[in-house]
Amino acid sequence: MLKRDRAEYEPLYQAILARLDPRQVVEDLHRLADPHEPVLLCWERPPFSETVWCHRRLVAAWLERELGLIVPEIEPHLRPTDGVGD
Repeated sequence: MLKRDRAEYEPLYQAILARLDPRQVVEDLHRLADPHEPVLLCWERPPFSETVWCHRRLVAAWLERELGLIVPEIEPHLRPTDGVGD
């Protein structure tokens, strides 16, 4: 869990994102994940609140706002093996 509450942390994180080139970030993620599709993960466990929250959504919202790139949510009840071999 993050040591700052969301109201304190979010503006700081947004300032970091504002200094980045979103196209370069996506390009770097694809290069690092090659040959796979990059995935943004969060290790926080739902349900989220003001003290338990996920900064992954901040990145996803930034990518959508800047590039129109939609970062889908994966249902929290699914396990990595669900659907494999079906």
